[in-house]
Amino acid sequence: MAAGAPQPSEMPQGAKRWALDPTVAAVLAKSPDDIQATIAEIKKLADAGNPQAMAVLAQYRYTGYGMRKDEALGCQDSMKAYKEGAPNAVVVIAPCLWDGKGTGPKGAQAQLAYKMLSDTWENYRYRDALALIGQAQSMGMGTDMDPRAAERSFRLAATYGDGKATYLLAKLYEHGQAGKHSPEEIQALYRFASLLGDPAAQAEMARRLRNDPSTRQEAYAWASKSQASGDPNGFRQQFEIAAKMKETGMTPDPAAMKRINDETYQASVGAIKLP
Repeated sequence: MAAGAPQPSEMPQGAKRWALDPTVAAVLAKSPDDIQATIAEIKKLADAGNPQAMAVLAQYRYTGYGMRKDEALGCQDSMKAYKEGAPNAVVVIAPCLWDGKGTGPKGAQAQLAYKMLSDTWENYRYRDALALIGQAQSMGMGTDMDPRAAERSFRLAATYGDGKATYLLAKLYEHGQAGKHSPEEIQALYRFASLLGDPAAQAEMARRLRNDPSTRQEAYAWASKSQASGDPNGFRQQFEIAAKMKETGMTPDPAAMKRINDETYQASVGAIKLP
């Protein structure tokens, strides 16, 4: 176990999770279909010294979203943003350190990543840190490999509405790493993760539903949502399902997407109840 990094604690009663700076959030919501305009506005905030905007820009650079991909610079800028008070920078810092892109031995970097994730959750209650803690626990990166500890972290994050953690929990169960779970329970988790907005889970739901004609419309809707978020598996699923639909004279039904969107809204405002 990484020194000084215990199991993540539950949020105290009445405590609030970290939320993105309203100024940065407003820019991200203003023109979601115009990434270049968004980047230009985020860059203005970053240049003015907003560390959370710096972290968003660094993540775009690290992933190549709307700008030239540069992992090294993305890692460097994320670390700077974190040091200046941006907990959202850990979503890039952790994989950077896991890949040994920091300073020192790779094992020591992984331990540092785990410690930073733990501190970020305990001090800021930044939900995304929990899913990353679970990943580290499930793979033994910077801490002992412990599927049961990963299960706890994923479930904790999922109860706070984290789609990625719910998806990773389903994967953990599917691979048999945390006890036996029924196929129905695993699929229910993939569906819940999809409703919580995780693009990888949405692509997985599309894959699971595509071969049954009675669920193909829903499969196409999930693939379309995943593709719209930029997931390459979602794009592939959408293309292949569209070809299957064409073969049988089927056309996409807008009602299928509406049903999913209605369920997504209910999941976003309702209590989180995991199977």
